[in-house]
Amino acid sequence: MIVRPDGSKSYRRLLQSGGALLLLGVFAAIIGSAQAAPSTKNYTANVHVTNGAVSGNTFTLTLTNDLKSNQTLGSANFTPPAGFTLGSASTTHPGFSATVVGNVVQFRSTSALAKGDTVSADVTVTGPALPTTCGSATWSVAAKQSNDFSGSGNDFALKPSDLTPLGSFAIDHIGTVPDALFPTVLTQGNPGFAPFDFKTTALDTCGATKSTYTGANLDYSFLTNATFFSVSANHTFDATDPAAYGSTAWANGVADVRVSPVLTETPNSLTVSDGTTHIASTSNEFDAVDLACTKNTPQCIWTNSNKQITATTASPTTDNTSIGIGFNDLLAPFFTCGGRTKAIGGSIINLDPHFLPAGATTYQVTLTYTKAASGNGPASGFVVCLVHEMPTSSAAWSVPPAGDCPATPTAADAPCVVSKKRISGGALQIILFLKQGDPWPAVG
Repeated sequence: MIVRPDGSKSYRRLLQSGGALLLLGVFAAIIGSAQAAPSTKNYTANVHVTNGAVSGNTFTLTLTNDLKSNQTLGSANFTPPAGFTLGSASTTHPGFSATVVGNVVQFRSTSALAKGDTVSADVTVTGPALPTTCGSATWSVAAKQSNDFSGSGNDFALKPSDLTPLGSFAIDHIGTVPDALFPTVLTQGNPGFAPFDFKTTALDTCGATKSTYTGANLDYSFLTNATFFSVSANHTFDATDPAAYGSTAWANGVADVRVSPVLTETPNSLTVSDGTTHIASTSNEFDAVDLACTKNTPQCIWTNSNKQITATTASPTTDNTSIGIGFNDLLAPFFTCGGRTKAIGGSIINLDPHFLPAGATTYQVTLTYTKAASGNGPASGFVVCLVHEMPTSSAAWSVPPAGDCPATPTAADAPCVVSKKRISGGALQIILFLKQGDPWPAVG
């Protein structure tokens, strides 16, 4: 380095000028780098059934500009799978239109989607009705930055999306079949019943397994007037947050469902439904009982788990009729009968008569309590209380208790008690006269 001893200003100005040029050069390089960075243009798309039907349906098509996009999304084309014919399309999103041209839904805009914004359109579609299969249920989609879907080099890139709409659910057969009339789940246990398992499969609109499906609601549908699985009618639990009475585990579009019934009921069905599309499928009719008696059951007799109570009734003689019998301790916290809060023998008897068509309107049930359960007191000291719905308080039990029947009872007299007496060995026998309507009699 050469240093002039006079320290002239011209040298200093040269240094200052050179320094300024150097700084300007660095700044220009930074601006050039920013201008060369590629733009980010990503989006997601979704197609789902709107009203739960497959043929003659409405599908909802949705576009979302990705949150990290630095360009607006102006247009897109949705194409249905082969075999599906589009009708008309519409959208209420400001600045967007949706029309069907050449069996393609065309999204066009005068005010494009900013990052994170969404536009949806409904389109009527006719296609194969399940279970007819078709080649593929997956829609295709393409999107551009331009508002009229023109030009090259302004395409948006599709991020992971759901373009295969859910069509229905297939529910495996529930229960065994003891006869041709009633598929029956036979469960035993006290208190409560053993859980039972079944599988349900999510199907797309071509009837193939929708392997990406991850969850649905499980609705309990009842064909009797009483609650089956929970203390509130039509109990529903979200499959992602199982309730106390059931659970589901989805994998590859198939759910393993476990249900723990609380009460004896017959017949019933389970409905799997999707909360977004309202697509729902219902299982076969089944019974969840300790014992289901039909015309093919030789003897309708059942004993509770501690062998202290036996319930006996005549098997139905009419086609399409059944009587379910069971025992349960889970109702005990709500039991009040004649001032007593504990049922004799420790169990409450569940009776569920089901007559389709009307068939018989009355029937009798004989309850026999061992001496160990009923003690030595006179039979007249025992009272009978009934409830027709799932009791949630002591007020649900009938007060006063069921009274004595006349000599020749009719349906108008039911429910009533035919007789109460001690029999051989000191056991207590109570005969009930009942009518159709799902009574749950209990002795206190």
